[in-house]
Amino acid sequence: MAGLLAWATLAGRFLIVSRAQPSDLIVVLDGGTRNRLLRGLELLHEGVAPKLVIETGAGSMDWGVPDIDLARAWAAKLPEPEPSQVTFCQVTSFSTRQDVSVLQPCMEGAHRVLLVTSEYHTRRALSIFTTLDRSRVYGVAAAREPIYFGAAWWRHR
Repeated sequence: MAGLLAWATLAGRFLIVSRAQPSDLIVVLDGGTRNRLLRGLELLHEGVAPKLVIETGAGSMDWGVPDIDLARAWAAKLPEPEPSQVTFCQVTSFSTRQDVSVLQPCMEGAHRVLLVTSEYHTRRALSIFTTLDRSRVYGVAAAREPIYFGAAWWRHR
């Protein structure tokens, strides 16, 4: 019984995997908050990979402006990195499983890819990408998103 209680208390932490490793490319998965973008830029600045791809939804709009235009304007205001280091990938997917195939053209030439996503999505995203795309080696880095996933979020929905 004590083992079950301990497991239940720590079960949420099992979902988090964060292994930022040297890669050819960093891919920030769409969704969540800007914390994913900031984590991706942080890793790029640290030299984990020479390029960063930011996934955006094709056709998505905020305030009547396409997300891709907002993303490009945001990136243009950054003091770093070089514009050639950051690209955007517009996709029409509604799941991580679909992301694997629709992101392929944006990952062309990369063998080692580091995915950046929310903490509690890391294990699932890594599992899906490594299972469905055996042509690349994937790693994953966690971005903390306390707005969506605060401490013990599964207890306080």
